[in-house]
Amino acid sequence: MNTDQGETPGEEIARRRKALGFTQNRFAKAAGISLGTLRRMEEGVGKTRQYTWTQVFRTLTAEESRAGIGDAPVPHPGMVRLVKLIEAWKAARKDPVQDRIVQAEEVCGYVTALMGLDQ
Repeated sequence: MNTDQGETPGEEIARRRKALGFTQNRFAKAAGISLGTLRRMEEGVGKTRQYTWTQVFRTLTAEESRAGIGDAPVPHPGMVRLVKLIEAWKAARKDPVQDRIVQAEEVCGYVTALMGLDQ
C-alpha cells in the first residue's frame, strides 16, 4: 500500500522520523514500541497490529506539532488550557508544602476559562 506521496507507510514513518531528528531507538521509546517492531514497520516486513500503527502515527503527529513542522494540527486553545489544568493538578499532588488553596484557585481559574465561564 502506498501513500499519496508514492511511499509505503513504513517509508513515511522513516521519512517523518528522520525529519524530526529521531534515531530508530529514540523514536521507538517515544512511541512505546520495541526497536524491532519499528524496524519491521519501516522495512514493511511482517504483520503489525492496527493499534501499533495508530500509536506510531500519533507519536509522529505529536512530535511534529511540538516541533512546529509538517501538517500537524495546531492544538485548540481549550486543549492547551486543559493541559495546563492537568499540569497544575499534578504539581499540587506532588508538592505537599505548596499552598493547596492557591493551587485550588488556579485549577478553578483554568476550569472556568476552559468552559468559557470567565467571559
